[in-house]
Amino acid sequence: MSLAFPSSLLKRVPYVCAVFQRYRGIKSAFQSGVPVLAIEVAPNVFDALITTSIWIDDDEAWKGLAFMFTPQMSGYAQSIREWVSKRKGDGCSYVVLYSLKDNRSALLSL
Repeated sequence: MSLAFPSSLLKRVPYVCAVFQRYRGIKSAFQSGVPVLAIEVAPNVFDALITTSIWIDDDEAWKGLAFMFTPQMSGYAQSIREWVSKRKGDGCSYVVLYSLKDNRSALLSL
């Protein structure tokens, strides 16, 4: 894993330091094996899941997301939340969510 910066950003030392710290955390997570969950959801639901991780612990935020699932998928939705929550509880800093519908993935910071 590598990190690339445009030369114009290298002059912004505090920004570069913050990005480098984030990079080190992501690199470490990948080296130890980032958990991956493949999910079958609509693209708009996937987008909502990867926008923020607040829905993992915040019931109100989860309600806002859960309504996007059909009633028949409510159990499935809850299983996604529980899987991610368990990984967070296990001390993972990141998980990868992979959308089976549109063949894309996202790194979710926990």
